[in-house]
Amino acid sequence: VIHLVLENAHLTGPIDSLADLDQLRVLSLKGNSLNGTMPNLTKWRSMKLLFLSYSNFSGSLPSSISLLDRLWRLDVSNNFFTGQIPYSLNSLSHLLTLRLENNVFTGTIAQLNITSLQDFNASGNHLTGAIPGSLSKFPASAFASNVVLCGNPLPSCKNIISNPTTPGGIVNSNPVTQDPSVVPSTPSSKPESSQNTKKSSNRLSRGVVIAIVVGDFAVLLLIACIFICSAERGKLVFFEGTRQFELEDLLRASAEMLGKNSFGTAYKAVLEDGNVVAVKRLREVQGSGKRDFEQHMELVGRLRHLNLVSLKAYYYARDEKLLVYDYMANGSLYFLLHGNRGPGRTPLDWTTRLTCWLVD
Repeated sequence: VIHLVLENAHLTGPIDSLADLDQLRVLSLKGNSLNGTMPNLTKWRSMKLLFLSYSNFSGSLPSSISLLDRLWRLDVSNNFFTGQIPYSLNSLSHLLTLRLENNVFTGTIAQLNITSLQDFNASGNHLTGAIPGSLSKFPASAFASNVVLCGNPLPSCKNIISNPTTPGGIVNSNPVTQDPSVVPSTPSSKPESSQNTKKSSNRLSRGVVIAIVVGDFAVLLLIACIFICSAERGKLVFFEGTRQFELEDLLRASAEMLGKNSFGTAYKAVLEDGNVVAVKRLREVQGSGKRDFEQHMELVGRLRHLNLVSLKAYYYARDEKLLVYDYMANGSLYFLLHGNRGPGRTPLDWTTRLTCWLVD
């Protein structure tokens, strides 16, 4: 089993029985009434898309989630997960989506640093502290409804002071009326006189500006490199010039196997918008590099014939090669010639066979 989508299926109970499916690449259990904690995920190392939102999960995220180093999308939003968001998520260098909103996560996210992220949300939890620079590119709504988070895109952490009587020990302060000698949120900090503070500020301002500029440039360069690599890995190439759906849409489609041969396996895939396509998953082709594969696909994609289904799109990765065609509802030519031999059969008559042969 490599693809399992059971959304809004009224499922109940734990999912421990799925933990042994070591070939899973896509799992979506959204909108069920599951319960209990997440199982050990050690065997899910092939997982690329994991959607578990609105499913009543509880407990903490297992540490074994850091082993899913092929993961692109992770959505555990709208559950009852508790504990801290594990910093081991930083090892998921291919992760593009991380949805954590509307759980009961606590602690800080200051050390969370996944520069490949394109979609992030941690709103509606009990998080505190500074927002790291790697997450500051996301909108304020991605951090809303927490205990106290600060830093870009939210108000500066300078407006946060210690308060042991409140949850998390910190509250927002008034930046206009705040006394400059108020102790910052770290208990070990000591107040300085306003004169010393001004001197330190003047002495460090130039160095801070240079560090910020250099740091921002380095981070932007790293994000650009990761984005280029991720886009290259996850791109469907269409021949009609218009992208009609994304790879994620294709992987989440309900699939029915049509047949297989020495070249690969063919599936009927029904997308969420109702469109139907035929997908051929090729077996590993020895000695065929990316450039050779793309050149061959360009040739195949230009073929046009009355009796030939044109190639709609293709996808290339080191461990996955897909061909996408328009779905033909009347079956294959082989089935018309040989497959319908039962009572009430409608065989392909000789006039039609001869016409097809003459057109070829």
